Amino acid sequence: MWKPLISRIWDGFVNEPHDELLAMIDEFRADYDYDLAFVKNLDTVQDLILAYDYQHALETLDKIAPYDFRDIDWEVFQNTAERAYYEYYE
Repeated sequence: MWKPLISRIWDGFVNEPHDELLAMIDEFRADYDYDLAFVKNLDTVQDLILAYDYQHALETLDKIAPYDFRDIDWEVFQNTAERAYYEYYE
């Protein structure tokens, strides 16, 4: 029961930020599956991440996020996108 949770937490520390963003998109699909419009629009955010356009991915997620999008989800995504940006562009 705990192994997937521990594995996911560990991956958050050892994955590259780019890969972590993609994993977060998959988690958002599961966590917010009740909001079909949001889940569908996550494809756009995923495509932006795959194109290394982290700033646009952040802006898009901010626009499409459901009203009950958790603050912690936003903060972790934002911090990870900023890390990915600096690793890719610096």
